[in-house]
Formats: sequence, C-alpha cells, structure tokens
Amino acid sequence: MVAEVSLSIPGGVDAPSQARTALRALHPELRPDTVQIVTLLVSELVTNAIRHGAAESVALHAQVLAGCVRVDVTDEGPGFTSGPNPEIPDAQGGWGLFLVDQLANRWGVQDEGKAGTHVWLEVDR
Repeated sequence: MVAEVSLSIPGGVDAPSQARTALRALHPELRPDTVQIVTLLVSELVTNAIRHGAAESVALHAQVLAGCVRVDVTDEGPGFTSGPNPEIPDAQGGWGLFLVDQLANRWGVQDEGKAGTHVWLEVDR
C-alpha cells in the first residue's frame, strides 16, 4: 500500500465535499486524471449514501495500492437493487452508478443487511 485515507463523515449536504477534501491526502501519489476520476466517483457514492440511504454517517476508506486506487463507501442505509443505468436518459439525477460503471475498472455492491450497504470500486493507476 502506498497511501491510505479512512474516516467517518457525518451525513448532510457537506458530506461529499468532506470526502473530496479527505482524498487530497492521496494526490501526491496519483496522476491528475486518476485523481479527477476517483474524486468524482467518491463524491457520487457519498451523495448516494446520504440521499438514497438516508445515512447519518458514511464510512470512507481509500487506498492507493501498487496497481489501483481502491475505495470503499459504507453506510447504514437500507440498501438498494437498482442497476447502473439511469431510467430516463435526459434526467438531471440518477447518473451516479452509471458513472461508476463507466469510469471504474471494477466495482460492486455488498448488502450488509441491517448493517447497511457497502459499495466498493477500483480505478487502475
């Protein structure tokens, strides 16, 4: 492991911004385009956790590994079953998981039952 960030972010409108700020610790280790992709995707996942999971807090864990950046976002929300494609192509919202699907090299969702939802992604370096 090259670098790591781990924190609990209080739910609310400032949560995505706090997640982006926390990722700054990883910047020296990454190319600018990788930083932009990871920052966008983390912002989308944290927003989803707050908006759809009604999370009071979100756990963020990001690691810069030899071959990729791995991010885990966990919330205590009810989970979800929707796929990565927006239902209405012209909609202003609903693009978060579509972006994750298009920009991450690998990603997945683990329903943690009553413990919440865990979404992970990896972006190759």
